[in-house]
Amino acid sequence: MIAILNKWPILQYNVKNAFVHADIDQDIYVQLPTSFYNNNNNKVCRLRKALYGLKQAPRLWYKHLLKILNKLGFVVFNYDKGAFINPTIQCIILCHVNNIIISGPKADNIITQINKAKDDIKLQALGEINTFLGINISIDYKNNKLHIHQNNYTRNILEKYNKNNLYLKNNPLPANKLQGNNQKALQEEITIYQQYIGSLLYLALKTRPDIAFAVQYCVRYCSNPGILHFQAVDNIFGYLNKYPDLGITYTGVNNHNLIIKAYSDSDWGNCLNSRRLTTGYLTTLGNNLISWGVTLQKSVALLSTEAEYMAITECSKETIYLQNIINELNNSLQLKILINIPVILEDNTGAIKLGHNAEFHKRTKHIDIKYHYIRELVENNKIRILYINTKEQLADPLIKPITGPILNIWRNKIGLEKYQPGGVEK
Repeated sequence: MIAILNKWPILQYNVKNAFVHADIDQDIYVQLPTSFYNNNNNKVCRLRKALYGLKQAPRLWYKHLLKILNKLGFVVFNYDKGAFINPTIQCIILCHVNNIIISGPKADNIITQINKAKDDIKLQALGEINTFLGINISIDYKNNKLHIHQNNYTRNILEKYNKNNLYLKNNPLPANKLQGNNQKALQEEITIYQQYIGSLLYLALKTRPDIAFAVQYCVRYCSNPGILHFQAVDNIFGYLNKYPDLGITYTGVNNHNLIIKAYSDSDWGNCLNSRRLTTGYLTTLGNNLISWGVTLQKSVALLSTEAEYMAITECSKETIYLQNIINELNNSLQLKILINIPVILEDNTGAIKLGHNAEFHKRTKHIDIKYHYIRELVENNKIRILYINTKEQLADPLIKPITGPILNIWRNKIGLEKYQPGGVEK
């Protein structure tokens, strides 16, 4: 989002055999390979470098990379230890194990700076970013747009689990509610079900908010799935069969006076087994989708207003986190992006009043103290809570099944579009 806003190039690098670059932190011995084994003189080898498979190898690699980047003028980003910033040349590096993304105002500065690290690690330049951790990335500098999708990943899991011939579905989840399985599932069934859910979770968390609620709903039954639960998962696969090419489009805006908008919603007692509430949030920056989340809360709400109040508090934590990230990037990279006070949009007036009113009475005195965190944020002018009509509540599809044209309208509103080479199709 920041790169598109400022039209920065985004380059990608790969570190070959990343873990073996780091020195080992203790004495560890390994047996010699069979071909070098000497019966007359049994010997072992003492490791000098970390190997893949050692539990401390990832941490040692991170510390090794940190030393290298520190020498190049990069410091750890306060809100994400996998991000590094160089304030001098206004560069930012994102690292996931051996995959590195680097972006900044000038490509020449980036290349010059990163080439200095080649003396310490084996870096492979992959050019302009197009794929990262299974996520496809397409950048249109002319129209100031970036599109991320997981078309290949989606088709791969459909083929892997033999789901690409399922009947096409218009919605990720049917309207009927699920309950726990009365019979004990076989271990093989549990394993298969959990594999399905694990594959779908990566989609739901990265680029497909339209299946986020459906996947989270099916997650609840991972320990003992039944026939209906498998059918619900197949419904998600059927939906992906019909819409495999959807992804999120980000558009750079000329106006640097931006605001973080967070949409918060709750479905009171929708779990038929525990009667706990589901909360959902969706955040945007300059009308670009930034993050979303669906959670089954650990406690039961006695009133719908209480449920919405709890949802606002959960949403506020994500909103403050995003605000801190933008502020830190502003200060470190001198972006000069003016960010107004974040806004949480809620469709329950009672919950909004609870967030503004610090008084306790018999209807609220039982609410856990952690949910009153939102009152402190409002009082300190760190967040505003405003009313929004239920029909405009973008978090609504994250807490219950949405069907028909409403789902299509919602996808368009959040920038979830079909990817086409050379552009996107709504």
